Amino acid sequence: MHVPPQPRILYLDDEDSRIVQVTERLAQYGYVVRTASAPAEALRLAQDERYDLILLNPRFAAGDNVLSARLLKAHHALPVMVVVQSQAESNLLAQTADLDVDGFLVYSSDNDYLHLWPLWIKQALQRRAVQLEQERTLAALQQDNRNLTLLTRLAHILTSTLDVQQIISQLVQAIAEIVVTEGSSVWLRESEPGGSLVCAAMYLAGQDITADKLVMAPGQGIVGWVAQHGHPANVQHVSTDERFSPVVDSQTGYKTHSILAVPLITRHQVIGVLEFVNKIGGYFDDRDCELAETVATYAANAIENARLMESVSRQRDRLERQNEALDAFAHTVAHDLKNPLSLIVGFADLVRDGYATLPPETIQESLDTIVEHGIKMSNIVDALLMLASVGSDEEVVREPVDMGTITQAVIRRIEHLIRDYNAEVVVPKTWPVALGNSSWLEEVWYNYLSNGLKYGGRPPRLKLGYDEPQNGVVRFWVQDNGPGIKIDDPATLFLPQRHQPRDPLRKGHGLGLSIVQRIVNRLGGEVGAENLASKGSRFSFTLPLAPAASKEQNRSTTPVATPAATPASRPANLRG
Repeated sequence: MHVPPQPRILYLDDEDSRIVQVTERLAQYGYVVRTASAPAEALRLAQDERYDLILLNPRFAAGDNVLSARLLKAHHALPVMVVVQSQAESNLLAQTADLDVDGFLVYSSDNDYLHLWPLWIKQALQRRAVQLEQERTLAALQQDNRNLTLLTRLAHILTSTLDVQQIISQLVQAIAEIVVTEGSSVWLRESEPGGSLVCAAMYLAGQDITADKLVMAPGQGIVGWVAQHGHPANVQHVSTDERFSPVVDSQTGYKTHSILAVPLITRHQVIGVLEFVNKIGGYFDDRDCELAETVATYAANAIENARLMESVSRQRDRLERQNEALDAFAHTVAHDLKNPLSLIVGFADLVRDGYATLPPETIQESLDTIVEHGIKMSNIVDALLMLASVGSDEEVVREPVDMGTITQAVIRRIEHLIRDYNAEVVVPKTWPVALGNSSWLEEVWYNYLSNGLKYGGRPPRLKLGYDEPQNGVVRFWVQDNGPGIKIDDPATLFLPQRHQPRDPLRKGHGLGLSIVQRIVNRLGGEVGAENLASKGSRFSFTLPLAPAASKEQNRSTTPVATPAATPASRPANLRG
């Protein structure tokens, strides 16, 4: 059974006999009385203990005692009752007029009225209790109206956009105002179940101070505990809670005293945590917890909906890319494979029908044509398979690549073209080390170099090179001495089946540069094509630069053939 605490009274008087009489009388009715005979003592007692009422005898040291009562009422909102001996003491009543006195207690030397004091005090305390309850009710009503307004505004904020980061940035400011705290933060769990928590946004002292990649390990800190257990945590003093982690304070320079943390739950899974720090004007209470959980429900649904829409958008973009690839594939099969296949069938029919009568040289020419176009069909199929492989959604593993070795392998592949065109190929002695995929990059260089030989000047002169890395990105290129690109937008060269010839006689199955673009994009780079001021054109691609301890360590060397190498291992007219 709950027993209410005894009312505590602070009695300001200095007459010993009256103090004894009043203290004994009130003690009989369950009141605890503490007395003070000087203002300083009264203020000290009020600081050390809680009181329900002040009894003031303004007669002794009137100015100081009235001032003490005034200070006590201002700082502790305590009711004041004044002790008087008769209504004739009008001067004393005037001194206490600004105290908003809650009642008067009459005292006489024969104690005629002392037995009534407990009743008068009880009535004063009851009036005070009613007044406080009315004030609390009004304050609660005003707070509910305020919260309703803020929640309505928050709901509008959360539904006005489907951008996750924008939702979080607006949320973290709004919730600090709703729960009335010095700061708030939103922590989101990384993709894997039970993963670490990443601070998506942080708002302290009216400023967005979101830190870069502030992470809490699973179970670390109060937010980690809330995410792990799926229950709110209301910590009034973090210094006494072993779950508290000082990581955020150490990085932000902020001092956390109290924390309220609630889980973000959607579809029965914890996706993150809302955290509130340092309640303004006191400690977090049950109303704050209820309000925070309501906000968390709104926020979790909004974040999840935005994530779903982002996923749908990514899926739509992926399907659009796949449809474009499928259209390009169908166009290629329908057109590029049709011509060599028609020639193969035609010459095969010719040989079959006229084998007995045709001259041997005609049969040989027909068979050579069949083989030539069969090889061309095989190359087209290989290109389609490469296009399909780089267009998949599988994760790409990028690693440091040796561009010197890659370009040498490509040059060996096209050595017959270099000899046929009497071409000159110039390569740098060293290369920056970039991040990529060696086999894919070999196809990039193969397409660029073979196009340069076929559509460059006569004889072709190709120069391979790179620009000095900037902002962690390096640009590789090959330039030719041909007539240049005769289209308004060179970027269209890289679109499937939309190639524009640099001259009317240009041939090809239209897949090479589209493959280059897909490969480079999957590796995190960009392709480019431009005409040179002097003559010719330059085709390029960018890649992320590999991390290195020093500039010297971030270089690879173009291999040089040794005198003992076979002729086939060293391309004709190679300079470097």
